[in-house]
Amino acid sequence: MISQMTLDEKLAQISAVWMHEVQENAATKPKDFSPTKAGHVLQHGIGQLTRTAGASTLEPAAVARFN
Repeated sequence: MISQMTLDEKLAQISAVWMHEVQENAATKPKDFSPTKAGHVLQHGIGQLTRTAGASTLEPAAVARFN
């Protein structure tokens, strides 16, 4: 499988994306997941989504459900 991956896909697998990078704009819908942003940021894949509590606008209970 690794031999079939592009270099961009391999690099994405060792990368982390901060939670706020895939959320809607804080001024509009800060707690909503943004498929548009995720599609852009995660176009080659993802290693992990990080800082779900520390870098998002989610309440603690929502972070627990998300994780």
